[in-house]
Amino acid sequence: MLRDEVEEEPIIRFGAKSLLIRNEVYDNTAAKFWSSLIDEVLLDFPSCDSFSLAASGAGPLSADLLYPVDALQRDLDMAEEMSLEEAIRRAVEELTMFGPTAPVTISLFSGVTAIKTQQLPRECVDSNAFSFLLVWLMEWSAIPTSGWNNEFLSGKISATDSERKCVYEMNVALHNKHLSEGLFIRSVTMRFRRHGQKRSGGS
Repeated sequence: MLRDEVEEEPIIRFGAKSLLIRNEVYDNTAAKFWSSLIDEVLLDFPSCDSFSLAASGAGPLSADLLYPVDALQRDLDMAEEMSLEEAIRRAVEELTMFGPTAPVTISLFSGVTAIKTQQLPRECVDSNAFSFLLVWLMEWSAIPTSGWNNEFLSGKISATDSERKCVYEMNVALHNKHLSEGLFIRSVTMRFRRHGQKRSGGS
């Protein structure tokens, strides 16, 4: 996600296949994304101990976003009830209001020193996918859904990768800023630590 050059060495598998959090096992996209991001940051920037991600987003954060397949099915069910003309009209209205999908910007830090800022590739994550990933941080932090759209909220997560025998400690802080017409600017700052054993290469 953070590399611009073409890989010449064997591909390293970043991220956990599953994470144990609060006595439950998660093998979803969010578990793989956040652990992969931490792994890649630590490999390329060993002194990094925190990062922030920011993007725009449409609509509030809700428990529905925990299960994007269900949300997609609801959208498909609604689309079946619309004519082609109505579906096109709504798509044009949303594009006019919110514009094309925005990128996610990441900033890396070592203590208070900024290391790097760049946009993540849209094929990895964009502003739409960002909301689906954010809600899992709130869920894992045991923050009630009623508070997910507060202007500021924070939580702590301890996630165990049993296969690679390592633990990800994450302190997260989320800022929600409502602009207008259901458009939000959201940024999450994560101070992290990975400790324990972790095999490299194709493991």
